[in-house]
Amino acid sequence: MVNSENPPYWIVRVQAKLLNQTQGTYPRKFSYFVQRLQVAFDKADYPTFEDVNWKKSSQSAELDGFEIKRFGNKETTLKIILYPYNFPQKFKLEPKLADILGINNCTRVQVFTAIWEYIKLHKLQDKENRNIINNDLYFKEIFGTEKMTMDQISLKLRELLGPIEPITLYHRVKLSGDCKGNETIHDIEVDLDYFTVSYDVMPFFAQKITTDEKMAQQANKDQNLLALNQKLKKLDRKCADYIEKLKRHKSKRDAYEAYQKDPSLFIDNLILQQNNYLKVMHDDEIDQIEDPKKLGFLLENEDLIEREIRNYLKEREEANA
Repeated sequence: MVNSENPPYWIVRVQAKLLNQTQGTYPRKFSYFVQRLQVAFDKADYPTFEDVNWKKSSQSAELDGFEIKRFGNKETTLKIILYPYNFPQKFKLEPKLADILGINNCTRVQVFTAIWEYIKLHKLQDKENRNIINNDLYFKEIFGTEKMTMDQISLKLRELLGPIEPITLYHRVKLSGDCKGNETIHDIEVDLDYFTVSYDVMPFFAQKITTDEKMAQQANKDQNLLALNQKLKKLDRKCADYIEKLKRHKSKRDAYEAYQKDPSLFIDNLILQQNNYLKVMHDDEIDQIEDPKKLGFLLENEDLIEREIRNYLKEREEANA
């Protein structure tokens, strides 16, 4: 947007909209998906302009967009660099490792799982000592060794995982035409929900127990591996517990924030969500609720709703036990 006043100035707004928003959830704003933003000016057009840098902090409020105002009467091209925010953290794989695994950007857990699936597919485990991996030609080139143990994979991965490349966009600031004609639109894929860590996400954490004598002898040879796997399983459970706690605290915070901003919309969405849960749990008992926002239904069926919620929570606890 440009203004012809004296001195003339122009305004550029960087904003985003989340598509395919799930009904009944509080919409995320643009700054939630960005941990850092940088806008670089073309020094040939505006040599005195300093680049704009914004970094998310724990106190940062979620913003719909960023507005930049500068004095000048020259058309120019802005370089906009977005550093995505991912939780849990994602990494960029070393190109050769990415080629054989078929993935580029993923979490540490996902790359571990993919490596283990590759090991099983190509039967790289040593027949006598299952803790040793006999690398094929590709793994030899990537990890720089003919053999490696399970715990060595984690150490070697530190050199093969790097930060995800930022998203670089270019926008031409035009001083003629209207605002709509000067828009530049980009589609960017983002992660909306938190990643749920499974207790058994690593296939090699689970060891098959057998009473067969021959297999028992092999299990004795792998005693060190079993002990290590038990420790890893406990650590994995602790990590999962911590992440679940963080998710619960984050959900509470989001609920309080949504209620504070629009209490009426929050309550309507909450009632609609509870109605959907009830229909899924007991579609036989509850044929259909004409309007989930009617208080009359909730008052008339208070005992039914309370019983179904208790049954649902009990089933969830038993499933997670």
